[in-house]
Amino acid sequence: MESFTQLQEQLTATEDKLEFARRYYNTSARDYNIALQTFPRNLLAGAFGFHAVGFFEADESDRAVPKVQFGDVTPPATSGPPAAGGPQDGPPQPGQSGPPAG
Repeated sequence: MESFTQLQEQLTATEDKLEFARRYYNTSARDYNIALQTFPRNLLAGAFGFHAVGFFEADESDRAVPKVQFGDVTPPATSGPPAAGGPQDGPPQPGQSGPPAG
């Protein structure tokens, strides 16, 4: 139960950070767009090809709430340590230069 509470707190913190980032971006975009329209910046912006930027808007498909299911999920059964592979598995051991050229 404690791990579920921690998960909820982490999700809430992540959502708060995302909201702050969206607000920061949209505020910066608004300020930039206003600056592009203000004299004398509008003269320089037009001469150098600066254009207004759009606000952040999530797609409708991104707004869908993901389905989370908690229940009796059994981890896959393991029958012992993993089988040893060939020389290409894992990093080279000390004294080896790497996998053989093939």
